[in-house]
Amino acid sequence: MKTAIAGEDANWGRIVMATGRADEPINRERLSIRFGDLVAAQDGVVAANYDERKMSGLYEALGARDHRRRRRRPGPGG
Repeated sequence: MKTAIAGEDANWGRIVMATGRADEPINRERLSIRFGDLVAAQDGVVAANYDERKMSGLYEALGARDHRRRRRRPGPGG
């Protein structure tokens, strides 16, 4: 997730891959992935209303917010 947000890349397939590599059984037909109000996958398939541009916009906003949060403030005297 961190790399996807930092790179502003809406590749939610990485999440699916990580889930599949976990040492826990998973029922693929029940898998759903959402970011806030945006649904990427539902019941194991790409969501009918999935919008790549909206998802990328969300990642861009998250990346910008993360960048602002990590920006160091100048110490005393500079």
